[in-house]
Amino acid sequence: MAQQKPLVLCVGDSQTDGTAGSSFVQRLAKANPHLQFRACGVNGMPSESMTKRMPRLLRRYFNPAAVLIMAGSNDCLEQQCWSLSIFYRLGFWITRPATQEVFVENMSRMVDTVQRTCPKAKVVVLTCPPLSEQPHNAAFQRTTEYNAALQQHLRSHHPGAAVADVHTAFVQFLQKHAARSKQLQMPVVRFNVLSCVIWQPTAVLQHYLLRRSWDEISRLRGLQLLTDNVHINDTAAQLVAQTVQPFLQGVE
Repeated sequence: MAQQKPLVLCVGDSQTDGTAGSSFVQRLAKANPHLQFRACGVNGMPSESMTKRMPRLLRRYFNPAAVLIMAGSNDCLEQQCWSLSIFYRLGFWITRPATQEVFVENMSRMVDTVQRTCPKAKVVVLTCPPLSEQPHNAAFQRTTEYNAALQQHLRSHHPGAAVADVHTAFVQFLQKHAARSKQLQMPVVRFNVLSCVIWQPTAVLQHYLLRRSWDEISRLRGLQLLTDNVHINDTAAQLVAQTVQPFLQGVE
């Protein structure tokens, strides 16, 4: 009987699910054939809903060797405008606005749940990518602030949890390639239900119906890492995988 591979449980939203954009989980699986990866991402899910879902996942996928947690994109979107706030409250029945404090509390609860339920599992928290590629955009700045608060809290309260700083990796990439960025010359992106309804589904349709790569969709929109100012393309997925990979060393 073949020995079962150690399980890496990946919990998150659409970035982890990998159908509305490129999949960093698939890249990690390819780079680590000795491990078994399970992508448990739900499109649009904010951190409050993930917190409620985590115990069920740990019962279903018993005794993981590592748990990767990425959240924050939808929390930041919920705070962008009233229309998106209503969408998340009705769509995911969140009970509180996804403020920075609530987000950090939810992430802390998830880490607590994993460490209590699976004390031998390695916990890796991924900071979320920026929203848009425009540093002066309020949504971009909100992700920076949420991620900074999260990292500070984890250092103080969960020193046993590792942090894969995806957000900083994206920022450094965008700074390095700023000269070829068309987004920096465009008007500031405004996030609302209408823009999300137009940009996100049309990117998905281009990929699955027109067979365009995620990178090609980004290029057509003047973007480098994101397909619709939210979801990641192939270049970005590889960047996420490279950022996470060092934390998987020794997982068995």
